Amino acid sequence: DNCLAPQELEEIDMTNVALSLSKIVSLFATSDLTTPRLIQIAQGRLKRTFPQRMRSEAEQCSEFGCANEISQDDLQTIINDMMKKGCLSESHRKNASGFNTVYVTTGVKVE
Repeated sequence: DNCLAPQELEEIDMTNVALSLSKIVSLFATSDLTTPRLIQIAQGRLKRTFPQRMRSEAEQCSEFGCANEISQDDLQTIINDMMKKGCLSESHRKNASGFNTVYVTTGVKVE
């Protein structure tokens, strides 16, 4: 039974990753940065659907690939935690196709 098995938790300091994510969001403040795009930049793996107008800026960003060894799920967890703590925020607005989209912006607690 998994519930009875003792589990060791490994604490990993993700402060540097969080700081890098904040920096990416700040650098792309005037762009349409979504969570999937933020994760792609942090992992250094842009999908072919990544907007061409943002691609060269993303690839030249000093934080490009800063989290290349961290899974997408773990990065999503870090981003969600940063939003809960006010370090990042969400902005809801319509995209060019008229669909409501959630964009990542800097939070009130970014220093």
